[in-house]
Amino acid sequence: MYLGRQQQKEQDSNKQRAINHFKRGALDSYKAIIKDYFCLKNTINTDILNDIKEIRQYEYDSIGDDEKRKYIFKKYNQVANKIILSLKI
Repeated sequence: MYLGRQQQKEQDSNKQRAINHFKRGALDSYKAIIKDYFCLKNTINTDILNDIKEIRQYEYDSIGDDEKRKYIFKKYNQVANKIILSLKI
């Protein structure tokens, strides 16, 4: 199917908005896992706490820089996985 130049731009724009929407949803899920972990856990894992502090600082420092924010997404994923693995032990 042939799309005109304007239609192709709109389609690409819609795809990018959808990707960003899913990324924001994933970040919200990671943050919920982290929040619930600290609310429900009786002891605090200082390693995880330090990871979160580092991420939050980087998050504030990178406001407006989309390239740096890719790192934040990756780090939240790692911390959420670390939390999930710590609960299985």
